[in-house]
Amino acid sequence: MNMAFEKPDDIIKVGTIAPLTGVLAFDGNELANGIKLAEKEINECGGLRVGGKRIKLEVVYGDDQGRPEATGSVLMRMIESDRIHVAVGHLKSTGFLAVMDLYERYRIPVVDVAAAAESIYQRIAAEKMKYVFQASPAGVDITNALVEPLGYWFKPKKLAVCAENQEGGKQTGEHVRDWASKNDVEMVAEQYVPLEETNLIPALSTIKASRAEAIVVHLNGEGPNASLFE
Repeated sequence: MNMAFEKPDDIIKVGTIAPLTGVLAFDGNELANGIKLAEKEINECGGLRVGGKRIKLEVVYGDDQGRPEATGSVLMRMIESDRIHVAVGHLKSTGFLAVMDLYERYRIPVVDVAAAAESIYQRIAAEKMKYVFQASPAGVDITNALVEPLGYWFKPKKLAVCAENQEGGKQTGEHVRDWASKNDVEMVAEQYVPLEETNLIPALSTIKASRAEAIVVHLNGEGPNASLFE
């Protein structure tokens, strides 16, 4: 159990886990830079007011390289060595799902800001978790934010999906299929690619052959998205 938060300390240690290296480094560092900016602005204003005291933030960063199997060891180091009080971050749903029980066990409040799998909020509710919070929009909300404007402005009759071959990407495909069936749109291609894949030519060739009029994309990382635009 983490009891450090009960001490009359003048610093709150915030743990942030993100893929700072590896194929998802672009997205992970974007997340980390946003947290660094918040830390800077809060501390420059004198910190947070907690119980009548001014408390400064100290953010500790952990790099899980976007690998779910590494997220647990990164978090345990932050709990046992860095002695974090709270946490914010997480990019990949698979990594966050792997450590939700650790946050509960050690009573570390955590706010998920980017992992969007619907199984996250479903698990929070089912297990009545007290320390785990999902601030990220869920997958269905993100998908609707993509397809609703697409349907309104472009009115495609043939639609394709190009997404990661993981839970979040597959959920995107499910929600796009559901939207298409309700809006008289034909789903002509679904391509799911490995997370580390940067060569999207085979997937896009299949989509091109399907004569899709629009593509809904769910990909993370600078490499896959750059390949897509090329």
